[in-house]
Amino acid sequence: MDTKEQSTQKLNHLHQMQIWFNGILSGYLNSNTLIYDTFNDKLRKYFFSRDDFGGGSADPQLKKTIQSFFDERKLDKLPELITLLYHDLGNFINKADYGAEYKKITIDNFEYEKVKDLSYKYKAVNKMKENLESVSSFIETCFIHGSFATHDLLEGWSDLDSMLILNDKAFESGNNLCMIRECLHKTNFLFYAADPLAHHFFQITTTLDLDYYPQSFLPLIAYEQGLVLVGDSTLGIRAYDNDAGKLDKLQKLVNRFKNKQKNPSSTISEFKLDLSHLFLLPSFLLQAKGIYVYKKDSFERVKQEYPNLDFSVIDRASELREKWGTPNLFRYYQALLNIFPSGLSDFIFRSYARLVKGRKSGLITPEEQKELIKDTYVLFKDSLETVKN
Repeated sequence: MDTKEQSTQKLNHLHQMQIWFNGILSGYLNSNTLIYDTFNDKLRKYFFSRDDFGGGSADPQLKKTIQSFFDERKLDKLPELITLLYHDLGNFINKADYGAEYKKITIDNFEYEKVKDLSYKYKAVNKMKENLESVSSFIETCFIHGSFATHDLLEGWSDLDSMLILNDKAFESGNNLCMIRECLHKTNFLFYAADPLAHHFFQITTTLDLDYYPQSFLPLIAYEQGLVLVGDSTLGIRAYDNDAGKLDKLQKLVNRFKNKQKNPSSTISEFKLDLSHLFLLPSFLLQAKGIYVYKKDSFERVKQEYPNLDFSVIDRASELREKWGTPNLFRYYQALLNIFPSGLSDFIFRSYARLVKGRKSGLITPEEQKELIKDTYVLFKDSLETVKN
């Protein structure tokens, strides 16, 4: 029987396997352009974590397919390879027993008629729902969360957050993954419709993760306040806390903002991403104490839990967020559809997003931006040291 320390180490390695597999899966399904080196790196890291876990020899078909992928560098082997990896990961998750707690969660359904008058951007959400229906047999559930789900979005700031959970059927063949990829490529432009500065598409995970769910992926409270677009509205989840996963997130952001001292963000898109990461810090700090609250409630709660940290930089950034404004062509989506075919309209929105993302930020001076990012780095560094101690 493993000691407590050995069990913790195994849990950390399993968590890393989940991260690398989902990175491979998301990279394949969400990316317009597939780059061999990206997948090569993530695949090797998956197997490094697998070896650290003590996984033993892989299935012969998986070994053959992965070797062929490395030798021939053929990206068309990815769908088959991902299905084999899914079953390989499943062998470990199905045997995992490290204190996960079963929870049953019910999520409300998205109803366009109830929200269409709140913002024209809900047209994008409804269109997303319609597109996903074509691959619904492969989806356990897909829901939006965050401000679009709770109806308190800031028109000039809020982006669209979503979780797409694929079921076992999606991994019965590589062709199924190809169909899902095609659907997402027709759908992802809608994230730019919600926010032209969007820096992510669907967050993608699988029912394997529901069987052993690390809350560092997305806290369950975000599920509870979400709205289902497609699939089941009731989920059974075996959730666990992973301290290493929480520290990893903080360490990566410390490294990011340390690098920003030498390489500051030059576009409005990059600067918004900096601010978005800063606004996640209160949630990360609370999660380090096992406290899970909705994101907008975290800003005041974190000051109570960490009275020795100076959060004034978040208050300054919040003032910028209130003033933020991004022109959005999607307001004229229906008019464009009346003029251009759907595919061309989608191309126009993608091109418009690239144009907007490249603009300079004019809300504050470069010197003020540099000072804000410096203070952000200090706060993240102090936060990481506090959590470690």
